Order: sequence, then structure tokens, then C-alpha cells
Amino acid sequence: MLKLNFVWLLSALLCSIGITLGDSVDQSQDVSAVLELNDSNFYQLLTPSSEWVIAFTAKWCSACNSFKPEYENLAAYFNVNDPSIRIARIDIDESPALANQFFITYLPTLFHLKNSDVRSLSELPRNTESMKTFLLEKKWQKTHPAYGFFAPFSIYSRGVFIVMSNIYKLVKFVHSLPTTVVLMFPGILVGIGLYYISKSPATTSGTTDKKEN
Repeated sequence: MLKLNFVWLLSALLCSIGITLGDSVDQSQDVSAVLELNDSNFYQLLTPSSEWVIAFTAKWCSACNSFKPEYENLAAYFNVNDPSIRIARIDIDESPALANQFFITYLPTLFHLKNSDVRSLSELPRNTESMKTFLLEKKWQKTHPAYGFFAPFSIYSRGVFIVMSNIYKLVKFVHSLPTTVVLMFPGILVGIGLYYISKSPATTSGTTDKKEN
């Protein structure tokens, strides 16, 4: 009986070690070379002099998923050879304010950012070597940056970001509330509305006329 218990304990220990090792392998496989930007950290990480390539993507986008390995290879290369060029990704579902600020209409959408200038990379082939050459040879200098009313860093676009980020914060806050609390709000508003309707001058005068008659 003692031997049997010992065997069970040894088996459980080995299984737990195997699970732990498996989890560590899975976690290491999930590590991405691409920086994740979002509505919260975008303006904290970007500086006017820094150089970035940013891809707007979504988890449900099949074209984005096909492009992902090429983009990961690009990020891995520059992380080792030239960390001053940062390769980043923005999920439009997790960062809707930035998606609105950059007026994203298709996926994946790539931009080059440097010195507050934003250049669209819509014509750039979606493979590692083409993107690497484009950045190393600074071919982006031949592309005119976005300017005018709808440029991503114009006053209008920055205003869009501020408004949309606050709206989505409010939506998240409402979603975080218990369902019963959320359902109470319409009832409270209806109750307040009925109260003020009953106290309105027209209603009051009508009641007074009936009493006089």
C-alpha cells in the first residue's frame, strides 16, 4: 500500500512538472516581437523623433492573420539590428479611438511615423524583405506625409481621438456595472420624467379648473 501511494505521488509530481513545462513553452511561443500599442499607451510611447511602423489589424481579419508572420519577422529583425525603428501593432477592436483618429477603412493598414509625419504604406508589398529594404534605404522619404484637415495628428483628428476615447471609456464603464444597476437607469429616468410632467403648469392648471367647476 505504501509503495502504491509512493507511485501515485511520483506520478502526480511528474504530471505537474510536465504541465508547468508545457505552460512555459506555450508562453514562450506566444511572445511577440511586435510592440502592442493602444488608446492608453499610444501618446506615452510615441515621441516626435522616434521612427515607427504601425499596422492596424484585428483578430478576426484573415488578411491580417496571413500577414502576421511577415510582420513578426520584420519586428524581430529590427529589434536585433536597429532598435531605433520600432514595429508596432494596433488592434482596432481594442483601440477604437485610434482607429477613428487614423480613419481606418481597410485591414491591415500600415503607416510610417517619424517627426510627427504620417505616411501611408498602402503601396508597400506585404513581405519582410520589401519592408526591410524600404526602411533601411529610407524610401519613405520619397512619399509625401499626410497633411490637412484629415491628417492623423491634425487638430480635428486629435479631437476625434479625445471624444471617441471618452465615449468608449463610458461604454466600458456601463458594461462593467451589474445588469440590475444598468436596468435601473431607464426606470429612474422615466420616473423623473413623469414627476416633472405631473408638476408642469398645464397639468396643475387643469387640476385647478376641475376643482373650481
